[in-house]
Amino acid sequence: MLQRVSLSLLFLCLYVGAAAQDSTLQQQDSLPRKHYTRSVVWTAPVSKSTTINGVALSLMTVVDSYKDTLVVQGLNVEVAPLQAFFTMFAIAGGAINPFAKDEPGDTLHDTDSRGNELVKGLSLSAGGLMADMKGLGINGLMTMGKRTDGVQISGIINAYNVSNGVAIAGLCNATTTGKGLQIGLINMAKEGRFVQIGLINRIGKRIIPFFNCSLKKKTVRPIVATTR
Repeated sequence: MLQRVSLSLLFLCLYVGAAAQDSTLQQQDSLPRKHYTRSVVWTAPVSKSTTINGVALSLMTVVDSYKDTLVVQGLNVEVAPLQAFFTMFAIAGGAINPFAKDEPGDTLHDTDSRGNELVKGLSLSAGGLMADMKGLGINGLMTMGKRTDGVQISGIINAYNVSNGVAIAGLCNATTTGKGLQIGLINMAKEGRFVQIGLINRIGKRIIPFFNCSLKKKTVRPIVATTR
């Protein structure tokens, strides 16, 4: 009998503690979130909403919380060692996807940028950038995000929901929509206005080797993309 009472009290304490912790987290989420501005040189990842004006020295260009933002305005120099693992999965998807029955881009692009990270300017990444980009990005392996406006050059894969500009990759360029030029071994676009140069080129359901082009305007489904 005493053991049952003790267990009941233990479960009650655990329940009350969990409820109190959940209430505290909800109160913290409702509080106004601070935004920090750093100038000249700063490092990433960051734990709070931050704008870096100048040079960002990044292990990875990410922010810890999905409710916060990281904006780099200037030069982003990144190591990104984990991109080697993401690249292996992306290569498998990029090799299979051009001939899949589903629309191109679904495999690579139905992912969220972790915390609305954005780089404006020049990004140099050994592994690859996992953030939105406005400007020039040069990546050793791959880059992935919601939106890119400018030029992306990657050793293996460029993958974005919205791609406006030039995308050059050693293996695969993949996007859901946008406009511009894609140069790679495999080029994929669900829709949009693109010129594609590569061994396998796909826009919508049309697959053409060596050269593909679609300059027709289309009404596409709304896509949430980082715009600043």
